[in-house]
Formats: sequence, C-alpha cells, structure tokens
Amino acid sequence: MFRFEKYEDSLEEQWDKFITEKSINGTFLQSRRFFNYHPAGRFKDVSLVVYNEKNNIAALIPACELEQDGKKRYFSPTKEPPLAVSLSTRSITMPNM
Repeated sequence: MFRFEKYEDSLEEQWDKFITEKSINGTFLQSRRFFNYHPAGRFKDVSLVVYNEKNNIAALIPACELEQDGKKRYFSPTKEPPLAVSLSTRSITMPNM
C-alpha cells in the first residue's frame, strides 16, 4: 500500500536526493532547485510525495494546479500542460494525437 502526501518545503533535501540517487529517470527538471528557480506565484505547487509501506519515498509527482473553465487541472511544472489530471473526477485528459 502507498501513502500520498502533499509536498512541503521541509522535504526539499529528501526530494532532491531521491531524484539524484534513487530515481532511474530523474533529471534536474524534477529537482526542487529547478522548481525554486521559477518566480514565486508563477504556479501553485501541488506536488505529491508517495511513501511505501516502510515509510520510504517510493515516487515523486511534481505537479502544478491550473484552473480553467471552472475546473482544476494538474500538470508538471517542467512543461506546458499537455497532460492534465483532474483529481476531482480521477480521470486523465490526454492531448489529441
């Protein structure tokens, strides 16, 4: 079983350590140093930290919140929102390809 928790600034060091030492595909684009480079207020950070049964970080979900047409959408702060996840409906909106 996994537990999801909202990212807090106190987890910055653990987040970056996971990206650089534990992740098989993490890059600087997922690091908190990169997120913190952006000006405050540019986006609402709603990133999540996923813990496993042993209370170790198992995954990180970098995410920003954007409200459009009265609906909240979530996307990675590393790109424009091509993939938006609606948590209220638990669905994933994919771009037309």
